[in-house]
Amino acid sequence: MELSKRLYAIASFVSRGNTLADIGTDHGYIPIYLVKHEICPKAFAMDVNQGPLDKAITNVRAEGLEQQIMCIKSNGLEYLPENQVDTIVIAGMGGDLMEQILVLGEGKLKDIQELVLSPQSHPEKVRQFLHNHGFMIQAESMLKEDGKFYLILHATRGIEHFQEEYLYLYGKKLLEAKDETMGEYLELELKSVEKILESFSSMNLPSVETRRIQLTEKKKNIMEALTYYEV
Repeated sequence: MELSKRLYAIASFVSRGNTLADIGTDHGYIPIYLVKHEICPKAFAMDVNQGPLDKAITNVRAEGLEQQIMCIKSNGLEYLPENQVDTIVIAGMGGDLMEQILVLGEGKLKDIQELVLSPQSHPEKVRQFLHNHGFMIQAESMLKEDGKFYLILHATRGIEHFQEEYLYLYGKKLLEAKDETMGEYLELELKSVEKILESFSSMNLPSVETRRIQLTEKKKNIMEALTYYEV
């Protein structure tokens, strides 16, 4: 079984020897890969929907890994086995939903050593949750696959906070590393914002003014982030 570039990148952040819980597992590819390659001795493939969970069950059986991977129907972290999981992976969903899952399952996180998260939107909400709940971001990765940008965060226990909003939006680790994919993303975001602001130049509606203020603030944050790429 071959993982996509995105799923392989997510799996690569999971620490060897840890027991994994993959939340929103879909086909169960990440748990299967990690157990099959002896990176994780045991894993839990969890999903709120029966259809994807059935696919995961089928795939786990096809690989002969029923003794090492347990498939659980669960709304977020609701049925996460206590005192058995070291690493939680959550991917394939927006940052709003990811934050909601983490907030609702906050009590389940007390024994978790690391989180590997790949929010498809609003990464600032995920980063802020981590900092507000005793996690620090150890590493970040951004990749492009099939024309889409994907972010991956690796967090472990620790104390960390950012003062600047743009670091929550775009990631301190990525900016400090002058990550090329993040640089490309920022340039595209800047062009998009500037194009919309230009289209607003002849409009004076209150709703447009509100949006103009929001986009001007967004442009400011993008420009702050792009200073890391200056020679």
